Amino acid sequence: MASRILGLVRDQVFAALFGAGLQYDAFLTAFRIPNLLRDLFAEGAPVRGLRHHLHAGSANQRRRGKPFRLSNQVATALMILLSLICIVGWIFAPSIVYLLAPGFFDVPGKSGA
Repeated sequence: MASRILGLVRDQVFAALFGAGLQYDAFLTAFRIPNLLRDLFAEGAPVRGLRHHLHAGSANQRRRGKPFRLSNQVATALMILLSLICIVGWIFAPSIVYLLAPGFFDVPGKSGA
C-alpha cells in the first residue's frame, strides 16, 4: 500500500515539475519498456523450482562444489540472456517504441530526430 501511495506522490511531483510536455512524454515512454520487462520477468517469476533444486542438491550432495557450479551456470546463462535482450532492444528501439507507444512519433519534435 505504501508503494502505491508513494507512486501516486511521484506521479504528482513529476506532473508538477514537467507538466504535459514533450519531455515528460519521452520520460514516460522510456520507462514503459523496462517496466514491461520487470512485470514479465521479475514480479512473480517462478523461482521455486530453482530454489528447491539448490537446496535439494546441497542437502543430498555432500560436495560443496556442486551448488556453487549450479549458481555459476545460472548466473552465466542469465548474463548471456540479458545481454542478448539488451542488444536486440538497442538495435530495434524505434520499432519497439512504435509498438509500445503508438502515435509517439506522430507529434513533431517528440522523438528528437
